[in-house]
Amino acid sequence: KYEDAVRLHEETHSALCRVMGTNHKESLKSSNNLAGALYALGRYQEAAEIHRRTLAARQQTLGADHPDTLCSSSNLANALDAQGSHTE
Repeated sequence: KYEDAVRLHEETHSALCRVMGTNHKESLKSSNNLAGALYALGRYQEAAEIHRRTLAARQQTLGADHPDTLCSSSNLANALDAQGSHTE
C-alpha cells in the first residue's frame, strides 16, 4: 500500500509542479507529502533529499520563521535522524 501511495504522490507532485510551478505552496505541500510517504517506506535518504529541497524553497518563498518552513526543517531533521546523520 505504501508503494501505491508513493506512486500517487509522485504523480500528484509532478502535475502540481507542471500546472502551478515548483515553488507554489500546493506543490511544496505535495513535495512534503511525497517525502513523508518515502519516509514511511524506510527510504530515508530519498525523503531527506526531498525535505532538503522543500525546506530551501520554503525558506526562499515563505521565510525562515513561517510555520511551513519550520515544519520542513523538522521533517528534514527526522529523516536525517532515521539515517543516523547526526552531524548535519
